Amino acid sequence: MIAYTRPMAAGRSCLVFGNAPIGKDAAGEPLVHCHAAIRTEAGEIRGGHIIASSSIVGPEPIPVLVTAFEGFELRVEFDPETNIHVLQPGSEHLHDL
Repeated sequence: MIAYTRPMAAGRSCLVFGNAPIGKDAAGEPLVHCHAAIRTEAGEIRGGHIIASSSIVGPEPIPVLVTAFEGFELRVEFDPETNIHVLQPGSEHLHDL
């Protein structure tokens, strides 16, 4: 079984690298699922899930590379293999029927 720890505050930090697919949550609302490595103000390197909805981006811009996918969307659905809800690819129109 998979289990996550509770969120850990990193304080002021700098993004080293990350990736963030955009999908939809179970209600069909936009969702950013971000994995990243950061350097904290104390110089520690940490990594894991970044909770985008509670993160504050500072005044320095963050360069990004955007890639679009056609023909499918990512949507949060229950995965019986891992026993948790995860982003999974599916037809763009599957949920519109």
